[in-house]
Amino acid sequence: SFGRNAKKSVRDLVNEDTMIGSRSGCANIALSNCFRRHLIGSFHDYSADIDSFLSNKEYFASSNATAVALDTLDLLRNETQRRFLRSTCHERNPNVNKGSRNTTLWKGVPFGIILQLDGLDVAAACLRVKRFASGLFYANFFADNRFGGSGECLRAIASTLSEAEEKASILCYDISGYGIEYGNDDNSIEVAAVTDAKHAMKLVELLRKCFLGLQEADAANGIEADAPAILFSQNSINGNVVSTMTNAT
Repeated sequence: SFGRNAKKSVRDLVNEDTMIGSRSGCANIALSNCFRRHLIGSFHDYSADIDSFLSNKEYFASSNATAVALDTLDLLRNETQRRFLRSTCHERNPNVNKGSRNTTLWKGVPFGIILQLDGLDVAAACLRVKRFASGLFYANFFADNRFGGSGECLRAIASTLSEAEEKASILCYDISGYGIEYGNDDNSIEVAAVTDAKHAMKLVELLRKCFLGLQEADAANGIEADAPAILFSQNSINGNVVSTMTNAT
């Protein structure tokens, strides 16, 4: 047992203390699919705007069922956060020094909702049942995992979206807490760049609607002001991908 633990990273050991069950377990997969298909919806895959998504009854169960699902996810997130804070396996990262760039690869927030759901989907579900503050929380949780930070994340996204090769290796696609990474092959790098640009625009929509729901008009206008820069980056990335595909053929 000691030999096996000696080979594990600190994050892996803390993760064992924090998470509930296995990501690849039958229960996790079945419940994740159930929540995604019948209770939460898939806003990140939806092609239309958020108003159309929220009004489309095919993507949601009743409001009461969605509210119960969100309560369950909150319970799981609170429990994993409690376990993370109480873990005795934490160690100071010796590579994190002032001015040093030799830091551990970001693998996402080390606790989460256990189920493999996209943070945008959970935030959109919160918005549907008028839990605007919770919607902001999960939107920021998504940004922490997907873009490596939520503080002024929209401006950071706009300035770094085109750096696909760098970003593709550091991002997690969900908020389960298991720390899933993208692959590093060329195709996944290009796909990740386009996907991140689309997700960034959906993040803008969600944040703006949540702020409006909280009657924070100034904050909503500030979010909207950052949208053109992200849209420009998205168009630039799409053009680069098309150019790359054309050259390859």
